[in-house]
Amino acid sequence: MKKIWIIPVLLLSIGLAGCSMFGNDGDDDDDSFIVGYWVQESFSLPDTDVYEFASGGTCAVYADYAMRTVDLETNWSLSGDTLTIMGITGTITKVSENEFQWNTELGSHAVYYRKGYEPGGFALDGPFTELTLGTAYEGEFTEETDFDVFTVAVEDGASYEIFWEDKYDHGASSYSGAIVVSAYEADKSTDYFTGESTGYPMPMAVTASGTTIYIITRRPVSLKLSGTYSLKVRKVTP
Repeated sequence: MKKIWIIPVLLLSIGLAGCSMFGNDGDDDDDSFIVGYWVQESFSLPDTDVYEFASGGTCAVYADYAMRTVDLETNWSLSGDTLTIMGITGTITKVSENEFQWNTELGSHAVYYRKGYEPGGFALDGPFTELTLGTAYEGEFTEETDFDVFTVAVEDGASYEIFWEDKYDHGASSYSGAIVVSAYEADKSTDYFTGESTGYPMPMAVTASGTTIYIITRRPVSLKLSGTYSLKVRKVTP
């Protein structure tokens, strides 16, 4: 699911505000803390944005956790604990060497974690639940869980279908939760599809690249609806 950077001011007020947190005021201690790679999610996914704050005052925003695609390049400046970027200022608070908060003059608040030190880690580093081909997994989200991660052993080059059922799309069985699903190749960074909400009655079809498919189920951000769901992977036979 690609993001398109269209309106700089909107981006700054929503997500890029974090870039301003990392300005350079010439202090070596500040540089040692600020310079580096940061994310805004407490657990990261393959399509999580990564913010690179360089000591020269530049900020690159990558569209993926593997940092293969740069979506935006901009600049920042820091004076004391006040960061300014494209006319927007905010105050940073250092929580630890690997976490800081940024409060902008617009009233927005963001938390940044150093890449690799997110509280929930990188989702595809595990732990995993292993699926059995052709067998439905019955899952459930509670208020304390936001995502589940699965692996399924497959044959390289073979075709598979990924089904899921929830409260809004289901067959004879009924479910109480709502989910969106993403699937990734064995390299843990290349997606088959991301953020799909409907997997029944029409499944998502994939051709395996490698011998493992990684699947992430998440509660939709807009709903955060706890409850049950079902997930199944089936090999397509010619």
